[in-house]
Amino acid sequence: MFRTSFSGFFLVFFLFLISCNKTGSKEIYLVVEMEAQQVDFLTDEKTLLVDSRSVEAFNSSHYPTSVNITSNMIKNSPTEVMKVLNSRKYNRIVVYCYGNSCDTSSLVARHLVYTGKDVCVYKAGWENIKYLCPKSQESSHGNNF
Repeated sequence: MFRTSFSGFFLVFFLFLISCNKTGSKEIYLVVEMEAQQVDFLTDEKTLLVDSRSVEAFNSSHYPTSVNITSNMIKNSPTEVMKVLNSRKYNRIVVYCYGNSCDTSSLVARHLVYTGKDVCVYKAGWENIKYLCPKSQESSHGNNF
């Protein structure tokens, strides 16, 4: 019993130590959740910020550098999604949705992990990011396709 608990704890601890996992053809695909305090990605030019909220919510307001990719877009227009993903140079993808109670970002991230980029989910979501975005910079123009 102790050994099983210790092994489980070690696995969870190991996953916490990884900020993002670089995926490759022979590696395990892993999506890592980011804490609310980890907001360095907002100013990182090598990070693609993906807003997985609905098109309507995205068009209403979103972080200026984000792109809108929903699970329906991945399902119905995978070629268009790949065009968006291939149109920018980045090393990491950070996906967010509404907030902690929203699982859409995790669903989208599981699909995007196959791009071979580092993929992280920002669980605090738009509920936190909107406060980090000055009103003068908050965009209401769509970056979706």
